[in-house]
Amino acid sequence: PPYSGHSENKGAWISDKIEDYKFVNGQPLNERNSKWLQDDYVKFIRFAQWRLDESGNGILAFISNNGYLDNPTFRGMRWSLMQSFNDIYILNLHGSSKKKETAPDGGKDENVFDIQQGVCIGIFIKQPDSSRKCQIHYADLWGERQNKYDTLDKLEVSKTKWQKANPREPFHVFIPQDKATADEYEQFLGIAEIAPLNVLGFQTHRDEIATAMLEQELENQIREFLTCIVKESDWEQYASVCSYRPFDSRYAYFHPKVCDRPRKELIANVLKKKNICLGIGRQGMAVNDPAWSLLTVARYPLDANVFRRGGVNVFPLYLYPDSNELNFGESARKPNLSDKFIKEFSGKLGLEFISDGQGDLKKTFGPEDVFYYIYAVLHSPTYRTRYADFLKIDFPRVPLTSDKKLFASLVKLGGELTALHLMEFEVGRAVPCAPQTAFPVAGDNIVARGFPKFKDGRVYISKTQYFDGVPSNVWNFTIGGYQVCKKWLKDRRERELSNDDLQHYKKIVAALSRTIELMREIDQAIPKWPME
Repeated sequence: PPYSGHSENKGAWISDKIEDYKFVNGQPLNERNSKWLQDDYVKFIRFAQWRLDESGNGILAFISNNGYLDNPTFRGMRWSLMQSFNDIYILNLHGSSKKKETAPDGGKDENVFDIQQGVCIGIFIKQPDSSRKCQIHYADLWGERQNKYDTLDKLEVSKTKWQKANPREPFHVFIPQDKATADEYEQFLGIAEIAPLNVLGFQTHRDEIATAMLEQELENQIREFLTCIVKESDWEQYASVCSYRPFDSRYAYFHPKVCDRPRKELIANVLKKKNICLGIGRQGMAVNDPAWSLLTVARYPLDANVFRRGGVNVFPLYLYPDSNELNFGESARKPNLSDKFIKEFSGKLGLEFISDGQGDLKKTFGPEDVFYYIYAVLHSPTYRTRYADFLKIDFPRVPLTSDKKLFASLVKLGGELTALHLMEFEVGRAVPCAPQTAFPVAGDNIVARGFPKFKDGRVYISKTQYFDGVPSNVWNFTIGGYQVCKKWLKDRRERELSNDDLQHYKKIVAALSRTIELMREIDQAIPKWPME
Protein backbone atom coordinates (compact mmCIF):
# COMPACT_ATOMS: atom_id res chain seq x y z
CA PRO A 1 0.00 0.00 0.00
CA PRO A 2 1.12 3.61 -0.49
CA TYR A 3 2.56 5.58 2.41
CA SER A 4 1.16 9.07 2.72
CA GLY A 5 0.77 10.77 6.07
CA HIS A 6 -1.37 13.44 4.43
CA SER A 7 -3.87 11.06 2.91
CA GLU A 8 -6.26 12.15 0.17
CA ASN A 9 -8.46 9.12 0.91
CA LYS A 10 -10.87 10.89 3.23
CA GLY A 11 -14.03 8.93 2.63
CA ALA A 12 -16.49 8.77 5.53
CA TRP A 13 -16.55 4.95 5.66
CA ILE A 14 -12.80 4.38 6.09
CA SER A 15 -12.44 7.45 8.34
CA ASP A 16 -15.06 5.93 10.63
CA LYS A 17 -13.23 2.59 10.65
CA ILE A 18 -9.95 4.30 11.57
CA GLU A 19 -11.70 5.71 14.67
CA ASP A 20 -11.55 2.15 16.07
CA TYR A 21 -7.78 2.55 16.31
CA LYS A 22 -8.18 5.38 18.82
CA PHE A 23 -9.41 3.00 21.52
CA VAL A 24 -8.04 0.10 23.55
CA ASN A 25 -10.68 -2.22 24.96
CA GLY A 26 -13.28 0.53 24.65
CA GLN A 27 -11.19 3.17 26.42
CA PRO A 28 -10.18 6.26 24.42
CA LEU A 29 -6.43 6.88 24.04
CA ASN A 30 -6.82 10.67 24.12
CA GLU A 31 -3.74 11.15 21.95
CA ARG A 32 -2.93 14.83 21.41
CA ASN A 33 -1.83 14.15 17.84
CA SER A 34 -3.25 11.10 16.10
CA LYS A 35 -2.82 12.35 12.52
CA TRP A 36 -0.48 9.48 11.55
CA LEU A 37 -3.41 7.08 11.89
CA GLN A 38 -4.67 8.76 8.72
CA ASP A 39 -1.72 7.47 6.69
CA ASP A 40 -2.82 5.56 3.58
CA TYR A 41 -1.07 2.35 4.59
CA VAL A 42 -2.99 2.33 7.89
CA LYS A 43 -6.25 2.68 5.96
CA PHE A 44 -5.31 -0.20 3.67
CA ILE A 45 -4.57 -2.42 6.69
CA ARG A 46 -7.83 -1.34 8.35
CA PHE A 47 -9.82 -2.15 5.18
CA ALA A 48 -8.19 -5.60 4.84
CA GLN A 49 -8.77 -6.31 8.55
CA TRP A 50 -12.46 -5.42 8.16
CA ARG A 51 -12.75 -7.64 5.08
CA LEU A 52 -11.31 -10.66 6.91
CA ASP A 53 -13.44 -9.98 9.98
CA GLU A 54 -16.46 -10.10 7.65
CA SER A 55 -15.39 -13.35 5.96
CA GLY A 56 -14.26 -15.01 9.19
CA ASN A 57 -10.91 -16.33 7.97
CA GLY A 58 -8.02 -15.56 5.66
CA ILE A 59 -4.54 -14.10 5.37
CA LEU A 60 -3.45 -10.49 5.02
CA ALA A 61 0.14 -9.94 3.84
CA PHE A 62 1.45 -6.42 3.27
CA ILE A 63 4.83 -4.83 2.84
CA SER A 64 4.38 -1.48 4.54
CA ASN A 65 5.73 1.33 6.65
CA ASN A 66 7.00 -0.18 9.94
CA GLY A 67 5.92 2.74 12.14
CA TYR A 68 2.91 0.86 13.52
CA LEU A 69 5.08 -1.75 15.28
CA ASP A 70 5.97 0.32 18.33
CA ASN A 71 4.90 3.94 17.93
CA PRO A 72 2.66 4.89 20.93
CA THR A 73 0.11 6.55 18.63
CA PHE A 74 -0.57 3.14 17.05
CA ARG A 75 -1.21 1.19 20.25
CA GLY A 76 -4.96 1.13 19.56
CA MET A 77 -4.24 -0.25 16.08
CA ARG A 78 -2.03 -2.99 17.52
CA TRP A 79 -4.65 -3.92 20.11
CA SER A 80 -7.34 -4.07 17.43
CA LEU A 81 -5.21 -6.27 15.15
CA MET A 82 -4.65 -8.68 18.03
CA GLN A 83 -8.44 -8.99 18.45
CA SER A 84 -8.91 -9.88 14.77
CA PHE A 85 -6.02 -12.27 14.10
CA ASN A 86 -4.70 -15.49 15.65
CA ASP A 87 -1.11 -15.15 14.44
CA ILE A 88 0.84 -12.10 13.32
CA TYR A 89 4.27 -12.52 11.74
CA ILE A 90 6.44 -9.40 11.51
CA LEU A 91 9.68 -9.38 9.52
CA ASN A 92 11.18 -5.97 10.27
CA LEU A 93 13.32 -4.85 7.32
CA HIS A 94 14.33 -1.57 9.06
CA GLY A 95 16.20 0.85 6.77
CA SER A 96 14.93 4.15 8.17
CA SER A 97 17.17 7.04 7.17
CA LYS A 98 14.94 9.34 9.23
CA LYS A 99 16.03 7.44 12.33
CA LYS A 100 19.59 7.09 11.01
CA GLU A 101 19.39 3.34 11.61
CA THR A 102 22.51 1.22 11.65
CA ALA A 103 22.84 -2.55 11.99
CA PRO A 104 23.48 -3.96 15.49
CA ASP A 105 27.12 -4.65 14.54
CA GLY A 106 27.56 -0.99 13.60
CA GLY A 107 27.43 -1.67 9.87
CA LYS A 108 25.32 0.01 7.23
CA ASP A 109 21.57 -0.57 7.21
CA GLU A 110 19.85 0.23 3.92
CA ASN A 111 16.23 0.41 2.87
CA VAL A 112 14.84 -2.17 0.45
CA PHE A 113 13.16 0.74 -1.39
CA ASP A 114 14.29 4.23 -2.38
CA ILE A 115 12.49 5.82 0.55
CA GLN A 116 13.38 7.24 3.97
CA GLN A 117 10.78 5.40 6.02
CA GLY A 118 11.61 1.98 7.49
CA VAL A 119 9.75 -1.04 6.12
CA CYS A 120 8.39 -4.36 7.37
CA ILE A 121 6.55 -7.39 6.06
CA GLY A 122 3.42 -8.17 8.04
CA ILE A 123 1.54 -11.47 7.68
CA PHE A 124 -1.76 -11.59 9.59
CA ILE A 125 -3.56 -14.93 9.86
CA LYS A 126 -7.19 -15.37 10.87
CA GLN A 127 -8.36 -18.92 11.55
CA PRO A 128 -12.03 -19.78 11.20
CA ASP A 129 -13.95 -20.13 14.46
CA SER A 130 -10.81 -19.82 16.59
CA SER A 131 -10.79 -18.14 19.98
CA ARG A 132 -7.05 -18.69 20.56
CA LYS A 133 -5.22 -15.65 21.85
CA CYS A 134 -3.18 -13.85 19.22
CA GLN A 135 0.51 -14.72 19.04
CA ILE A 136 3.08 -12.26 17.70
CA HIS A 137 6.10 -13.73 15.88
CA TYR A 138 8.94 -11.31 15.17
CA ALA A 139 12.27 -11.27 13.32
CA ASP A 140 14.77 -8.60 12.17
CA LEU A 141 16.61 -8.27 8.90
CA TRP A 142 19.48 -5.77 8.93
CA GLY A 143 22.23 -4.85 6.49
CA GLU A 144 22.83 -3.57 2.99
CA ARG A 145 20.07 -3.64 0.40
CA GLN A 146 21.47 -6.40 -1.80
CA ASN A 147 22.05 -8.66 1.21
CA LYS A 148 18.43 -8.13 2.23
CA TYR A 149 17.26 -9.00 -1.29
CA ASP A 150 19.39 -12.15 -1.31
CA THR A 151 18.11 -13.23 2.10
CA LEU A 152 14.46 -12.54 1.24
CA ASP A 153 14.83 -14.51 -1.99
CA LYS A 154 15.71 -17.65 -0.02
CA LEU A 155 13.83 -17.11 3.26
CA GLU A 156 10.68 -19.08 4.11
CA VAL A 157 8.21 -18.36 6.88
CA SER A 158 8.57 -21.90 8.25
CA LYS A 159 12.37 -21.63 8.42
CA THR A 160 12.63 -18.12 9.85
CA LYS A 161 13.93 -17.86 13.42
CA TRP A 162 10.97 -16.07 14.95
CA GLN A 163 11.04 -14.53 18.40
CA LYS A 164 7.87 -14.40 20.44
CA ALA A 165 6.71 -10.91 21.30
CA ASN A 166 4.37 -10.63 24.27
CA PRO A 167 2.66 -7.24 23.89
CA ARG A 168 2.06 -5.63 27.27
CA GLU A 169 -0.20 -2.87 28.45
CA PRO A 170 -0.39 -0.01 27.83
CA PHE A 171 1.48 0.03 24.49
CA HIS A 172 1.09 -3.52 23.12
CA VAL A 173 4.27 -3.20 21.04
CA PHE A 174 4.94 -5.86 18.41
CA ILE A 175 8.70 -5.90 19.12
CA PRO A 176 10.00 -8.29 21.82
CA GLN A 177 10.94 -6.81 25.20
CA ASP A 178 12.69 -8.44 28.14
CA LYS A 179 9.96 -9.35 30.62
CA ALA A 180 12.04 -9.09 33.80
CA THR A 181 13.35 -5.64 32.88
CA ALA A 182 9.87 -4.55 31.80
CA ASP A 183 8.42 -5.64 35.15
CA GLU A 184 11.17 -3.73 36.94
CA TYR A 185 10.74 -0.58 34.87
CA GLU A 186 6.97 -0.50 35.25
CA GLN A 187 7.35 -0.22 39.02
CA PHE A 188 8.79 3.28 38.57
CA LEU A 189 6.63 6.39 38.39
CA GLY A 190 6.15 7.97 34.99
CA ILE A 191 7.40 11.54 34.66
CA ALA A 192 3.85 12.69 33.82
CA GLU A 193 2.63 11.08 37.07
CA ILE A 194 5.31 13.01 38.96
CA ALA A 195 4.77 16.38 37.23
CA PRO A 196 1.13 16.40 36.05
CA LEU A 197 1.18 19.68 34.13
CA ASN A 198 3.18 19.38 30.94
CA VAL A 199 2.75 20.96 27.56
CA LEU A 200 4.25 20.72 24.09
CA GLY A 201 6.88 23.32 23.21
CA PHE A 202 5.77 26.48 21.45
CA GLN A 203 5.41 26.67 17.65
CA THR A 204 5.50 29.88 15.64
CA HIS A 205 5.15 28.32 12.15
CA ARG A 206 7.01 31.43 10.97
CA ASP A 207 10.37 31.30 12.73
CA GLU A 208 11.96 33.64 10.19
CA ILE A 209 9.72 36.41 11.57
CA ALA A 210 8.92 35.35 15.13
CA THR A 211 12.43 34.31 16.25
CA ALA A 212 15.92 35.75 15.91
CA MET A 213 19.40 35.27 17.32
CA LEU A 214 19.61 38.86 18.54
CA GLU A 215 16.94 40.92 20.26
CA GLN A 216 17.42 43.85 17.90
CA GLU A 217 17.02 41.55 14.88
CA LEU A 218 13.74 40.29 16.30
CA GLU A 219 12.45 43.78 16.94
CA ASN A 220 13.31 44.86 13.39
CA GLN A 221 11.49 41.81 11.96
CA ILE A 222 8.39 42.34 14.07
CA ARG A 223 8.15 46.07 13.42
CA GLU A 224 8.47 45.49 9.70
CA PHE A 225 5.91 42.69 9.69
CA LEU A 226 3.29 43.94 12.12
CA THR A 227 3.67 47.66 12.63
CA CYS A 228 0.08 48.02 13.77
CA ILE A 229 0.39 45.78 16.83
CA VAL A 230 3.83 46.61 18.10
CA LYS A 231 3.27 49.04 20.92
CA GLU A 232 5.96 49.48 23.54
CA SER A 233 3.77 47.64 26.05
CA ASP A 234 3.36 44.75 23.60
CA TRP A 235 7.08 44.52 23.05
CA GLU A 236 7.83 44.38 26.77
CA GLN A 237 5.10 41.83 27.34
CA TYR A 238 5.66 39.40 24.49
CA ALA A 239 9.35 39.55 23.55
CA SER A 240 11.48 37.06 25.46
CA VAL A 241 14.47 34.78 25.40
CA CYS A 242 13.56 31.22 24.42
CA SER A 243 15.36 27.87 24.46
CA TYR A 244 15.53 27.20 20.74
CA ARG A 245 18.00 24.30 20.43
CA PRO A 246 20.40 22.62 22.92
CA PHE A 247 22.73 25.31 24.32
CA ASP A 248 21.19 27.78 21.88
CA SER A 249 19.01 30.52 23.38
CA ARG A 250 17.37 32.98 21.00
CA TYR A 251 14.66 35.62 21.09
CA ALA A 252 11.01 35.00 20.28
CA TYR A 253 7.88 37.09 20.08
CA PHE A 254 4.95 35.37 21.77
CA HIS A 255 2.18 37.69 20.60
CA PRO A 256 -0.80 35.54 19.45
CA LYS A 257 -0.85 37.32 16.07
CA VAL A 258 2.71 36.18 15.43
CA CYS A 259 3.18 32.90 17.28
CA ASP A 260 0.66 30.24 16.17
CA ARG A 261 0.93 28.13 19.29
CA PRO A 262 2.56 30.00 22.15
CA ARG A 263 1.01 27.44 24.59
CA LYS A 264 -0.89 29.16 27.38
CA GLU A 265 0.76 26.95 30.02
CA LEU A 266 4.18 28.22 28.94
CA ILE A 267 2.99 31.82 28.94
CA ALA A 268 1.35 31.49 32.36
CA ASN A 269 4.14 29.62 34.14
CA VAL A 270 7.41 30.20 32.28
CA LEU A 271 7.38 33.39 30.20
CA LYS A 272 9.05 36.10 32.32
CA LYS A 273 8.64 33.97 35.43
CA LYS A 274 11.25 32.63 37.82
CA ASN A 275 11.09 28.96 36.95
CA ILE A 276 13.00 25.97 35.65
CA CYS A 277 11.74 23.35 33.22
CA LEU A 278 12.55 19.85 32.11
CA GLY A 279 12.26 19.36 28.38
CA ILE A 280 11.63 15.68 27.58
CA GLY A 281 10.86 13.92 24.31
CA ARG A 282 8.38 11.08 24.33
CA GLN A 283 9.81 8.79 21.68
CA GLY A 284 13.52 8.00 21.55
CA MET A 285 12.89 6.04 18.37
CA ALA A 286 12.25 9.31 16.56
CA VAL A 287 15.92 10.29 16.61
CA ASN A 288 17.47 6.84 17.14
CA ASP A 289 20.60 8.07 18.92
CA PRO A 290 22.95 5.31 20.14
CA ALA A 291 21.64 6.08 23.64
CA TRP A 292 18.50 7.94 24.69
CA SER A 293 19.12 11.69 25.09
CA LEU A 294 15.76 13.43 24.67
CA LEU A 295 16.39 15.56 27.73
CA THR A 296 17.20 19.20 28.34
CA VAL A 297 16.66 21.96 30.89
CA ALA A 298 15.59 25.57 30.48
CA ARG A 299 14.47 28.69 32.29
CA TYR A 300 12.63 29.99 29.23
CA PRO A 301 9.89 28.65 26.92
CA LEU A 302 11.17 25.76 24.80
CA ASP A 303 10.70 25.55 21.06
CA ALA A 304 8.82 22.44 19.90
CA ASN A 305 11.80 21.50 17.72
CA VAL A 306 14.45 21.75 20.42
CA PHE A 307 15.19 18.11 19.51
CA ARG A 308 15.75 16.75 16.01
CA ARG A 309 12.49 15.79 14.28
CA GLY A 310 10.57 17.79 16.87
CA GLY A 311 8.46 16.90 19.84
CA VAL A 312 9.32 18.09 23.33
CA ASN A 313 7.07 18.20 26.37
CA VAL A 314 7.86 20.93 28.85
CA PHE A 315 7.53 20.13 32.56
CA PRO A 316 7.77 23.37 34.57
CA LEU A 317 8.86 22.88 38.17
CA TYR A 318 6.62 25.63 39.55
CA LEU A 319 3.09 26.71 38.70
CA TYR A 320 1.89 30.29 39.07
CA PRO A 321 -1.71 31.35 39.72
CA ASP A 322 -3.74 32.71 36.82
CA SER A 323 -3.09 36.39 36.41
CA ASN A 324 -3.05 38.99 33.67
CA GLU A 325 -0.10 40.67 35.34
CA LEU A 326 3.41 39.55 34.54
CA ASN A 327 5.04 40.32 37.87
CA PHE A 328 3.06 39.10 40.83
CA GLY A 329 4.52 37.77 44.04
CA GLU A 330 6.59 34.61 43.60
CA SER A 331 5.51 33.35 47.02
CA ALA A 332 2.20 32.36 45.43
CA ARG A 333 3.74 29.69 43.21
CA LYS A 334 3.41 25.99 43.99
CA PRO A 335 5.38 22.93 42.86
CA ASN A 336 4.19 21.00 39.81
CA LEU A 337 4.48 17.72 41.70
CA SER A 338 1.61 15.34 42.37
CA ASP A 339 0.44 14.64 45.92
CA LYS A 340 0.87 10.92 45.24
CA PHE A 341 4.50 11.39 44.29
CA ILE A 342 5.29 13.71 47.23
CA LYS A 343 3.72 11.29 49.69
CA GLU A 344 5.52 8.26 48.24
CA PHE A 345 8.96 9.88 47.98
CA SER A 346 8.70 11.57 51.38
CA GLY A 347 7.81 8.23 52.94
CA LYS A 348 10.70 6.44 51.24
CA LEU A 349 13.27 9.05 52.26
CA GLY A 350 11.90 9.77 55.72
CA LEU A 351 12.16 13.49 54.92
CA GLU A 352 9.55 16.24 55.17
CA PHE A 353 8.69 17.97 51.89
CA ILE A 354 8.85 21.76 51.70
CA SER A 355 6.99 23.50 48.88
CA ASP A 356 9.70 25.82 47.53
CA GLY A 357 13.44 25.74 46.93
CA GLN A 358 15.73 23.12 48.48
CA GLY A 359 15.69 21.38 51.83
CA ASP A 360 18.62 20.55 54.11
CA LEU A 361 18.44 16.86 53.00
CA LYS A 362 18.70 15.81 56.64
CA LYS A 363 15.16 16.55 57.70
CA THR A 364 13.65 18.19 54.63
CA PHE A 365 13.73 18.15 50.82
CA GLY A 366 12.16 20.50 48.30
CA PRO A 367 11.02 20.74 44.67
CA GLU A 368 14.47 21.72 43.41
CA ASP A 369 16.04 18.71 45.11
CA VAL A 370 13.53 16.53 43.25
CA PHE A 371 14.33 18.29 39.98
CA TYR A 372 18.10 17.77 40.34
CA TYR A 373 17.61 14.14 41.41
CA ILE A 374 15.49 13.37 38.34
CA TYR A 375 17.93 15.18 36.05
CA ALA A 376 20.81 13.12 37.44
CA VAL A 377 19.02 9.75 37.19
CA LEU A 378 17.97 10.41 33.59
CA HIS A 379 21.61 11.13 32.71
CA SER A 380 22.83 7.80 34.06
CA PRO A 381 24.37 5.83 31.14
CA THR A 382 23.29 2.57 32.80
CA TYR A 383 19.71 3.81 33.14
CA ARG A 384 19.69 4.78 29.46
CA THR A 385 20.98 1.40 28.24
CA ARG A 386 19.14 -0.81 30.75
CA TYR A 387 15.76 0.68 29.85
CA ALA A 388 16.52 1.54 26.21
CA ASP A 389 13.57 -0.43 24.77
CA PHE A 390 11.09 1.50 26.90
CA LEU A 391 12.66 4.92 26.37
CA LYS A 392 12.13 4.42 22.64
CA ILE A 393 8.36 4.49 22.96
CA ASP A 394 7.31 6.72 25.84
CA PHE A 395 8.29 9.29 28.43
CA PRO A 396 10.81 8.02 30.99
CA ARG A 397 9.84 6.49 34.29
CA VAL A 398 11.83 7.50 37.37
CA PRO A 399 13.10 5.08 40.05
CA LEU A 400 12.86 6.41 43.61
CA THR A 401 15.46 5.64 46.25
CA SER A 402 15.03 5.23 50.00
CA ASP A 403 18.75 5.85 50.55
CA LYS A 404 19.15 9.40 51.88
CA LYS A 405 22.88 9.43 51.20
CA LEU A 406 22.38 8.34 47.59
CA PHE A 407 19.60 10.90 47.19
CA ALA A 408 21.86 13.70 48.43
CA SER A 409 24.68 12.60 46.11
CA LEU A 410 22.40 12.57 43.08
CA VAL A 411 20.89 15.94 44.02
CA LYS A 412 24.40 17.42 44.09
CA LEU A 413 25.40 15.86 40.76
CA GLY A 414 22.10 16.80 39.14
CA GLY A 415 22.43 20.36 40.40
CA GLU A 416 25.85 20.68 38.81
CA LEU A 417 24.55 19.21 35.54
CA THR A 418 21.64 21.66 35.56
CA ALA A 419 23.94 24.67 36.05
CA LEU A 420 26.16 23.47 33.19
CA HIS A 421 23.24 23.03 30.80
CA LEU A 422 21.77 26.41 31.71
CA MET A 423 25.24 27.90 31.11
CA GLU A 424 25.10 29.33 34.63
CA PHE A 425 28.75 28.73 35.49
CA GLU A 426 32.22 30.16 35.10
CA VAL A 427 34.65 27.92 33.23
CA GLY A 428 37.63 28.33 35.55
CA ARG A 429 35.62 27.85 38.74
CA ALA A 430 32.88 25.34 37.97
CA VAL A 431 34.92 23.38 35.41
CA PRO A 432 38.56 23.79 36.45
CA CYS A 433 39.71 20.87 34.28
CA ALA A 434 37.87 22.06 31.15
CA PRO A 435 39.62 21.69 27.79
CA GLN A 436 41.75 24.71 26.93
CA THR A 437 39.72 25.76 23.94
CA ALA A 438 41.22 28.58 21.90
CA PHE A 439 40.34 30.52 18.76
CA PRO A 440 43.87 31.42 17.71
CA VAL A 441 43.65 32.75 14.14
CA ALA A 442 42.40 36.26 13.35
CA GLY A 443 39.98 36.76 10.46
CA ASP A 444 36.42 37.74 9.61
CA ASN A 445 34.96 35.15 12.06
CA ILE A 446 32.31 34.10 9.53
CA VAL A 447 31.13 30.49 9.52
CA ALA A 448 31.68 29.59 5.87
CA ARG A 449 29.41 27.46 3.73
CA GLY A 450 30.29 23.77 4.05
CA PHE A 451 31.56 24.26 7.60
CA PRO A 452 32.03 23.42 10.46
CA LYS A 453 34.47 20.55 10.04
CA PHE A 454 36.32 18.61 12.72
CA LYS A 455 39.86 17.33 12.48
CA ASP A 456 42.49 16.48 15.11
CA GLY A 457 40.87 18.41 17.95
CA ARG A 458 40.08 21.44 15.81
CA VAL A 459 36.65 22.67 14.76
CA TYR A 460 37.07 24.68 11.58
CA ILE A 461 34.55 27.42 10.79
CA SER A 462 36.37 28.19 7.51
CA LYS A 463 39.53 27.12 5.71
CA THR A 464 41.68 29.26 8.01
CA GLN A 465 39.85 29.85 11.30
CA TYR A 466 39.13 27.22 13.93
CA PHE A 467 38.52 26.42 17.57
CA ASP A 468 41.44 24.44 18.95
CA GLY A 469 41.37 21.99 21.87
CA VAL A 470 37.98 20.34 21.29
CA PRO A 471 38.03 16.64 22.35
CA SER A 472 36.44 14.23 19.88
CA ASN A 473 33.98 12.90 22.51
CA VAL A 474 32.77 16.48 23.06
CA TRP A 475 32.48 17.10 19.30
CA ASN A 476 30.40 13.90 18.93
CA PHE A 477 28.17 14.49 21.98
CA THR A 478 24.47 14.50 21.08
CA ILE A 479 21.35 15.81 22.77
CA GLY A 480 18.00 14.96 21.25
CA GLY A 481 19.50 13.84 17.97
CA TYR A 482 21.59 16.98 17.51
CA GLN A 483 25.39 16.89 17.57
CA VAL A 484 25.58 19.97 19.77
CA CYS A 485 28.98 21.44 18.81
CA LYS A 486 28.24 20.95 15.12
CA LYS A 487 24.60 22.09 15.18
CA TRP A 488 25.31 25.37 17.00
CA LEU A 489 27.84 26.46 14.36
CA LYS A 490 25.88 25.06 11.42
CA ASP A 491 22.92 27.27 12.37
CA ARG A 492 25.25 30.26 12.12
CA ARG A 493 26.57 29.66 8.63
CA GLU A 494 27.36 32.87 6.76
CA ARG A 495 27.08 34.84 10.01
CA GLU A 496 29.91 36.59 11.79
CA LEU A 497 30.62 35.20 15.24
CA SER A 498 30.82 37.99 17.82
CA ASN A 499 33.20 37.87 20.75
CA ASP A 500 30.25 36.76 22.91
CA ASP A 501 29.59 33.94 20.42
CA LEU A 502 33.21 32.79 20.61
CA GLN A 503 33.11 32.74 24.40
CA HIS A 504 29.75 30.96 24.37
CA TYR A 505 31.12 28.20 22.14
CA LYS A 506 34.09 27.70 24.45
CA LYS A 507 31.61 27.37 27.34
CA ILE A 508 29.65 24.74 25.41
CA VAL A 509 32.85 22.70 25.02
CA ALA A 510 33.58 23.05 28.74
CA ALA A 511 30.00 22.17 29.72
CA LEU A 512 29.87 19.05 27.56
CA SER A 513 33.31 17.90 28.72
CA ARG A 514 32.20 18.11 32.34
CA THR A 515 28.82 16.52 31.47
CA ILE A 516 30.62 13.42 30.18
CA GLU A 517 32.54 13.21 33.48
CA LEU A 518 29.40 13.77 35.57
CA MET A 519 27.51 11.03 33.75
CA ARG A 520 30.25 8.60 34.78
CA GLU A 521 30.10 9.92 38.36
CA ILE A 522 26.33 9.42 38.46
CA ASP A 523 26.76 5.78 37.44
CA GLN A 524 29.45 5.33 40.08
CA ALA A 525 27.18 6.84 42.75
CA ILE A 526 24.36 4.35 42.09
CA PRO A 527 25.45 1.06 43.69
CA LYS A 528 23.08 -1.25 41.81
CA TRP A 529 20.02 -1.54 39.60
CA PRO A 530 17.19 -1.50 40.27
CA MET A 531 17.84 1.33 42.73
CA GLU A 532 16.82 0.85 46.34
